[in-house]
Amino acid sequence: MDRKSLTMQRIITFQSEGTNTVTVASLEQVVESDPMAFIHAITPTPLLMIIATADTTVPPELQRAAFAQAGEPKRLFTYQGDHYDIYDLPETTLLAASEARAWFTTYLKQ
Repeated sequence: MDRKSLTMQRIITFQSEGTNTVTVASLEQVVESDPMAFIHAITPTPLLMIIATADTTVPPELQRAAFAQAGEPKRLFTYQGDHYDIYDLPETTLLAASEARAWFTTYLKQ
């Protein structure tokens, strides 16, 4: 299944389950966007991707595919949980913040 079909399927599932509300305008932007077309262009800018293993907003397999296409330097940090757990669960927030701090300390120290 391609990226757009997978995204559309997940958004429709969220709406039918009542766990997420997406406007038609937002849905159109999601379906029409193609970040994979530009991921290679950020090199050599350092890239830290923080991915939820059970993300129901942005499919982890699509995030991993984007990461694979990105150039170095790059780092992938994953945490157990869903997309918004990074904001809602203090322990997850601390883990991600610690990882981000280390990354920023390394690449923004100049």
